[in-house]
Amino acid sequence: ALDPHVLILEHASAGLSAEEGAALGADIRAIARRRGTAIVAATLDEAFARAVADRILRWQPATGQLAEQGTGRWFRRMLG
Repeated sequence: ALDPHVLILEHASAGLSAEEGAALGADIRAIARRRGTAIVAATLDEAFARAVADRILRWQPATGQLAEQGTGRWFRRMLG
């Protein structure tokens, strides 16, 4: 689809440095906002998550249960 309503990303910043991941996240976020596209991202990269997300959900790896949630602002404060 050339004009998706939702962009799904899985480990989009794998192999990038923290700075490169944050820059990629900022670029993706800016493009998605301009186009009115929602983003769902699965990542272990906290710099990327801080750059791309408005809302963060964290799951327990072993159980799949929701461990915590918050806004991107909350997440940025928690991780410094």
